[in-house]
Amino acid sequence: MASGNSPASCRSYGYDLLRWFRFLAAVGIAGNRAQRVDVRDFVLWLRTAHNPARDRRRPDAPAAGSVNLRTGKPYLPAGYAPATVNHALSVISAFYDFHLQTGEGPLVSPVPPQSRSGRRLNAHHNPLEPFHLQRRGAYRQKQPDRPPRAVPDDVLDELFARLGCNRDRAMFSMF
Repeated sequence: MASGNSPASCRSYGYDLLRWFRFLAAVGIAGNRAQRVDVRDFVLWLRTAHNPARDRRRPDAPAAGSVNLRTGKPYLPAGYAPATVNHALSVISAFYDFHLQTGEGPLVSPVPPQSRSGRRLNAHHNPLEPFHLQRRGAYRQKQPDRPPRAVPDDVLDELFARLGCNRDRAMFSMF
């Protein structure tokens, strides 16, 4: 909060740390005694675990991981997404780095750095130059590059027909 993060970001960070400490408690390890193998086990658990947030869906909701036939958008899978795993690793790494800087925590962070230099990849990238291929950090999940979804013509026609005035139709056509 002191760094200007939104309350939603702080909530997300808090839930990631809660998930991490619950995992450590389940395997019987103190937070200041965690090692790299514990992070590996945590990542493996996240990749196979059921996400309890998916249980709050409506009873008539489509199956997890299926595709909406009208829009082509996939529904969320039953487990944790690769982006969620990567976010959790970033949060845990920042947590241990903060405690390293203040001298209150363990001497070594259990989360491997994202790059060999320890800095964020492409942090000062020149947008006029191409990105260089680099290896992902240890335990970081590959996130698929999804092509943009195309909206079917019948959906666009239906939306256009529901617009109430010519100004809205003109703006919709422009976009």
